[in-house]
Amino acid sequence: MRDTMRHVIGAVVGLAALPVIYYGLAIASHRLLDRIGDFDVSSEGTGLYVTMLVGVGIVLAVLAGWQLLSPLAPLLAGAGLSLVGGIWAIDPGAAVLELVSFPAASGLVGASGVYLLIGVMMLLLAFVPSRWRSRRAAAPDGLSP
Repeated sequence: MRDTMRHVIGAVVGLAALPVIYYGLAIASHRLLDRIGDFDVSSEGTGLYVTMLVGVGIVLAVLAGWQLLSPLAPLLAGAGLSLVGGIWAIDPGAAVLELVSFPAASGLVGASGVYLLIGVMMLLLAFVPSRWRSRRAAAPDGLSP
């Protein structure tokens, strides 16, 4: 696969992963906290929200660990999450007015710093030197194909 195509796919994956991570964390954590706050010990509906969190974990693992994926994927996802997390860290009042209207649940994850933590982690993963190297296979004994 050519590097250009690898970077295009990485950019698309990174941009697609951003709302999955944002909304998945926001909605699942909010619903689970509501269940705990209401002392609802039934497992009805809880599995869905736990599955959502597992899905977000899988998306984060793919962004973090798949070496064939362009570093643009964690870079774009990390930039968006860092921006949202930075708004929560710098001005929580503005974040409540502007960001909480997206999903009503993003306040829990945003105020706790989870978006900023995951965003910075993704940004740092994007700058690992081995991820920016070409993925072309080296010819045996240094011979060019």
